[in-house]
Amino acid sequence: MIALVNANTNEYERLPELPLLEKDLSIIVDEEITWKQIEENIKAKVKEVEFVDEYRENQIPEGKKSITLKVKILNEGTTMTSEQINEKMNSILKMLDKRCGAKLRD
Repeated sequence: MIALVNANTNEYERLPELPLLEKDLSIIVDEEITWKQIEENIKAKVKEVEFVDEYRENQIPEGKKSITLKVKILNEGTTMTSEQINEKMNSILKMLDKRCGAKLRD
């Protein structure tokens, strides 16, 4: 199946045979970490990434903020198992920890 991408140029792209899997991820990072830094660090590991929310309140340590993002992942060829999904999400979290000091929000 294909979908029209640009009506002016009649560009089409093949739609994925399998659905995208959407997962929300809430992380805690230092105040100076930007959404753009987070996006740049994980965009190669996901099909799409969207900013959802930024939160600062009593439950978040001083100098930190909570960022929620929606990641959309796709496994070419087969439906992902729960184990594969968890491995992918853990890989994303490890990368964010290493590059941005991000921790999973409880």
